[in-house]
Amino acid sequence: MNSIKNLLLVASISLSLTLSAQWEKIETVDDFGDNTGESVLRVIVNGTFSNSATSGSDLIVKVADYGDAALFTLYEYNKTPASMGYKGAFGSIKAKTSTGEIIKFSCFAPKGGGLLFSKEEHTALFKYLYDGTGSEIKFVVASSDFSDYGRAKYNFSITTLTAEEKTKFGIE
Repeated sequence: MNSIKNLLLVASISLSLTLSAQWEKIETVDDFGDNTGESVLRVIVNGTFSNSATSGSDLIVKVADYGDAALFTLYEYNKTPASMGYKGAFGSIKAKTSTGEIIKFSCFAPKGGGLLFSKEEHTALFKYLYDGTGSEIKFVVASSDFSDYGRAKYNFSITTLTAEEKTKFGIE
């Protein structure tokens, strides 16, 4: 009986991890929880982070495309929003494509957490994420690239949209 419970638990965890890494279009809501009639494309992925207190701990990253801007929200231990410093700061993150190309993207890290990408950086970033190949891009975010304080490092991968997903979501 316990082995069946364990098998079901492992299967449900595997399924939730698989489902969470898929791109999806979601409706946005206002402050009152009502639909705005607008939607965003997002993906939620798993990764790891390390700092002076931990190494290889669980990380969840939520990526949201707002059309002319993007937001990456990093959650340490799968629940606490990560902050890159004591105040908002500009910095950059690094990415490595499946072909080995290394790219830097500039962004702003607000005091409350997250990474905001301006229209120009959004365009550059999503040129890669929406390439239609379904390939993996590895990302590294180092808090030291935003602040003199802290030495946290965040690692995660995002699978780019496939050609079928581009069609499904109406992306050219």
